[in-house]
Amino acid sequence: MSEHDGSTDPYRTPDASGPYPPQPYPSQPGGYGAPDLTSRPTTVSRLRQVMLAGAVAAVLQGVYAAFVVDDLLAGSAPDLEQIAVDSGLDAGRLSEVAGSVTIGVVVVSTVVTAGLWLLFARLFDRGSARVLGTVLGGLNGATLLVGLLSPTDLVEWVLSAVSAALVVAGLVLLWRPVTSAWFRAAAARAQQHRA
Repeated sequence: MSEHDGSTDPYRTPDASGPYPPQPYPSQPGGYGAPDLTSRPTTVSRLRQVMLAGAVAAVLQGVYAAFVVDDLLAGSAPDLEQIAVDSGLDAGRLSEVAGSVTIGVVVVSTVVTAGLWLLFARLFDRGSARVLGTVLGGLNGATLLVGLLSPTDLVEWVLSAVSAALVVAGLVLLWRPVTSAWFRAAAARAQQHRA
């Protein structure tokens, strides 16, 4: 038997079958070993940034839509006039009501969309609501895709394209392996605190 039994050998671990331990793997840029699941990975930080950017994009879309309401209504003016004639209403008054309703819809949809982006930025930061966020992100992405395929002006198209890109980036970051591992660890820690 050799004098050196390996117990103080820095390259040998009790569970290693050879003189060298299993090869470490990169867990984070510039680091090796098991991933540190107690600190937030870069992907989760970027996910939060993407969600905040999504809220800003939703507000910009809403502001732009509010400015072009008159243009939207101008396209439907013949239909409104026909409705006014058929129903005996004043065409000017009907146009005002249609404008108010359209502005109301724009404001509500902007507040809801931006609010959901912000809400999920907060929830994801805690490591929860992944599945619901994926479903709502997919629905939002589908709506944006329909908007991209329908004829719109350039500004609206660019805003929709940016929002769609943010949805895709968010979904990709949300399901990256390191993000998934962090969310699982966060859920386990939350369960330990409740127990």
